[in-house]
Amino acid sequence: MKQLDLLRRTYADYCKLHGAFDDLPRLAPVAVARTSGSAAMDRELFDRVTKVLAGKGAVGWARFRSELGWSGCPPPCFELSGPPIMAEWLDGNGVSHRLTPAPNAAGRALIVTIRDRMLSESDCLKEGEIPALRQRVEVLAHSRIDPFTHVAYDVYWGLPQNGSLSATHRLFDRFAGFLPKKGG
Repeated sequence: MKQLDLLRRTYADYCKLHGAFDDLPRLAPVAVARTSGSAAMDRELFDRVTKVLAGKGAVGWARFRSELGWSGCPPPCFELSGPPIMAEWLDGNGVSHRLTPAPNAAGRALIVTIRDRMLSESDCLKEGEIPALRQRVEVLAHSRIDPFTHVAYDVYWGLPQNGSLSATHRLFDRFAGFLPKKGG
Protein backbone atom coordinates (compact mmCIF):
# COMPACT_ATOMS: atom_id res chain seq x y z
CA MET A 1 0.00 0.00 0.00
CA LYS A 2 1.26 3.50 -0.85
CA GLN A 3 1.82 6.12 1.84
CA LEU A 4 -0.90 8.35 0.40
CA ASP A 5 -3.45 5.49 0.41
CA LEU A 6 -2.58 4.55 3.98
CA LEU A 7 -2.84 8.18 5.08
CA ARG A 8 -6.27 8.51 3.44
CA ARG A 9 -7.45 5.34 5.20
CA THR A 10 -6.09 6.65 8.52
CA TYR A 11 -7.86 9.98 7.95
CA ALA A 12 -11.18 8.24 7.18
CA ASP A 13 -10.88 6.22 10.40
CA TYR A 14 -9.98 9.36 12.35
CA CYS A 15 -13.06 11.15 10.98
CA LYS A 16 -15.25 8.32 12.32
CA LEU A 17 -13.55 8.63 15.72
CA HIS A 18 -13.89 12.42 15.63
CA GLY A 19 -17.63 12.01 15.05
CA ALA A 20 -17.93 10.05 18.27
CA PHE A 21 -15.56 12.29 20.30
CA ASP A 22 -15.93 15.89 19.18
CA ASP A 23 -13.21 17.13 21.54
CA LEU A 24 -10.50 15.57 19.34
CA PRO A 25 -8.48 18.04 17.26
CA ARG A 26 -9.46 18.65 13.66
CA LEU A 27 -7.14 17.21 11.05
CA ALA A 28 -6.94 17.86 7.30
CA PRO A 29 -5.18 15.78 4.62
CA VAL A 30 -2.49 17.84 2.89
CA ALA A 31 0.44 17.49 0.53
CA VAL A 32 3.57 19.12 1.96
CA ALA A 33 6.69 20.33 0.18
CA ARG A 34 9.60 21.06 2.49
CA THR A 35 12.89 22.56 1.28
CA SER A 36 15.88 24.09 3.00
CA GLY A 37 18.72 26.43 2.23
CA SER A 38 21.33 28.41 4.10
CA ALA A 39 22.45 32.01 4.32
CA ALA A 40 25.18 33.95 6.09
CA MET A 41 24.04 35.61 9.33
CA ASP A 42 24.90 39.11 8.17
CA ARG A 43 23.46 42.49 7.16
CA GLU A 44 21.95 41.00 4.00
CA LEU A 45 19.98 38.44 6.04
CA PHE A 46 18.92 41.20 8.46
CA ASP A 47 17.61 43.27 5.53
CA ARG A 48 15.82 40.24 4.06
CA VAL A 49 14.05 39.34 7.32
CA THR A 50 13.10 42.91 8.32
CA LYS A 51 11.76 43.52 4.79
CA VAL A 52 9.56 40.43 5.09
CA LEU A 53 8.28 41.46 8.54
CA ALA A 54 7.42 44.94 7.20
CA GLY A 55 5.84 43.60 4.01
CA LYS A 56 2.14 43.62 3.23
CA GLY A 57 0.42 40.30 3.84
CA ALA A 58 3.30 38.73 5.76
CA VAL A 59 3.34 37.97 9.48
CA GLY A 60 6.12 36.71 11.66
CA TRP A 61 8.69 37.30 14.35
CA ALA A 62 12.47 37.41 14.56
CA ARG A 63 14.95 37.10 17.41
CA PHE A 64 17.98 39.22 16.67
CA ARG A 65 21.14 39.00 18.78
CA SER A 66 19.88 41.67 21.16
CA GLU A 67 16.26 42.36 20.25
CA LEU A 68 12.91 40.79 19.38
CA GLY A 69 10.92 42.01 16.38
CA TRP A 70 7.62 41.07 14.77
CA SER A 71 5.41 42.16 11.91
CA GLY A 72 3.64 45.45 12.41
CA CYS A 73 6.40 46.96 14.57
CA PRO A 74 9.17 49.34 13.51
CA PRO A 75 12.25 47.39 12.40
CA PRO A 76 15.27 47.33 14.70
CA CYS A 77 18.61 48.91 13.81
CA PHE A 78 21.19 46.43 12.53
CA GLU A 79 24.07 48.12 14.38
CA LEU A 80 22.26 47.70 17.71
CA SER A 81 20.39 44.44 17.20
CA GLY A 82 22.70 42.39 14.98
CA PRO A 83 21.52 39.79 12.48
CA PRO A 84 18.55 37.48 13.09
CA ILE A 85 19.45 34.29 14.92
CA MET A 86 15.94 32.79 14.87
CA ALA A 87 12.83 33.78 12.94
CA GLU A 88 9.54 32.42 11.69
CA TRP A 89 7.32 34.07 9.13
CA LEU A 90 4.41 33.35 6.84
CA ASP A 91 4.78 35.19 3.56
CA GLY A 92 1.96 36.71 1.52
CA ASN A 93 1.62 33.45 -0.45
CA GLY A 94 0.98 31.34 2.65
CA VAL A 95 4.45 29.78 2.59
CA SER A 96 6.06 29.31 6.01
CA HIS A 97 9.75 29.94 6.68
CA ARG A 98 11.81 29.07 9.76
CA LEU A 99 15.31 30.44 10.33
CA THR A 100 17.62 28.81 12.89
CA PRO A 101 21.39 28.63 13.31
CA ALA A 102 22.80 26.13 10.82
CA PRO A 103 24.15 23.02 12.51
CA ASN A 104 27.93 22.63 12.19
CA ALA A 105 28.30 25.92 10.29
CA ALA A 106 29.24 28.92 12.44
CA GLY A 107 27.86 32.23 11.23
CA ARG A 108 25.27 30.62 8.94
CA ALA A 109 21.50 30.26 9.18
CA LEU A 110 19.39 27.33 8.05
CA ILE A 111 16.11 28.41 6.43
CA VAL A 112 13.43 25.74 6.09
CA THR A 113 10.50 26.51 3.81
CA ILE A 114 7.19 24.65 4.04
CA ARG A 115 4.32 24.86 1.57
CA ASP A 116 1.20 22.76 1.85
CA ARG A 117 -2.01 22.25 -0.10
CA MET A 118 -5.25 20.50 0.72
CA LEU A 119 -5.69 17.04 -0.78
CA SER A 120 -9.02 15.92 -2.16
CA GLU A 121 -9.86 12.23 -2.45
CA SER A 122 -8.59 12.16 -6.04
CA ASP A 123 -5.51 14.41 -5.80
CA CYS A 124 -2.08 12.94 -6.40
CA LEU A 125 1.21 14.05 -4.88
CA LYS A 126 3.48 16.26 -6.96
CA GLU A 127 7.26 15.93 -7.17
CA GLY A 128 8.85 16.60 -3.77
CA GLU A 129 5.61 16.41 -1.77
CA ILE A 130 4.76 14.07 1.06
CA PRO A 131 1.28 13.25 2.41
CA ALA A 132 0.40 14.38 5.93
CA LEU A 133 -2.47 15.20 8.26
CA ARG A 134 -2.36 18.84 9.41
CA GLN A 135 -3.44 19.93 12.89
CA ARG A 136 -3.65 23.59 13.98
CA VAL A 137 -2.35 24.28 17.50
CA GLU A 138 -2.19 27.54 19.43
CA VAL A 139 0.49 28.54 21.94
CA LEU A 140 0.57 31.57 24.19
CA ALA A 141 2.35 34.63 22.87
CA HIS A 142 4.27 37.23 24.86
CA SER A 143 2.22 40.19 26.04
CA ARG A 144 4.52 42.54 24.09
CA ILE A 145 3.13 41.16 20.83
CA ASP A 146 -0.06 43.13 21.36
CA PRO A 147 -2.74 42.90 19.88
CA PHE A 148 -2.14 39.16 19.47
CA THR A 149 -2.89 36.55 22.13
CA HIS A 150 -1.54 33.35 20.58
CA VAL A 151 0.86 32.05 17.98
CA ALA A 152 -0.56 29.39 15.64
CA TYR A 153 1.40 26.43 14.33
CA ASP A 154 0.44 23.69 11.92
CA VAL A 155 1.64 20.29 13.12
CA TYR A 156 2.05 17.62 10.46
CA TRP A 157 1.39 13.96 11.22
CA GLY A 158 2.47 11.27 8.79
CA LEU A 159 4.54 8.23 8.05
CA PRO A 160 8.29 7.92 8.64
CA GLN A 161 10.44 9.08 5.75
CA ASN A 162 12.35 5.78 5.76
CA GLY A 163 9.53 4.13 3.80
CA SER A 164 8.13 2.18 6.75
CA LEU A 165 4.35 1.89 6.81
CA SER A 166 4.26 0.90 10.46
CA ALA A 167 3.03 3.98 12.33
CA THR A 168 1.85 7.56 11.97
CA HIS A 169 3.87 10.04 14.01
CA ARG A 170 4.61 13.76 14.30
CA LEU A 171 6.79 14.82 11.38
CA PHE A 172 7.37 18.56 11.92
CA ASP A 173 5.52 21.84 12.41
CA ARG A 174 5.37 25.23 10.77
CA PHE A 175 4.57 28.75 11.87
CA ALA A 176 1.01 29.63 10.80
CA GLY A 177 0.57 33.18 12.12
CA PHE A 178 -0.67 35.21 15.08
CA LEU A 179 -4.20 35.09 16.46
CA PRO A 180 -5.77 38.44 17.45
CA LYS A 181 -7.53 39.13 20.72
CA LYS A 182 -11.24 38.38 20.63
CA GLY A 183 -13.15 41.50 19.63
CA GLY A 184 -9.89 43.25 18.70
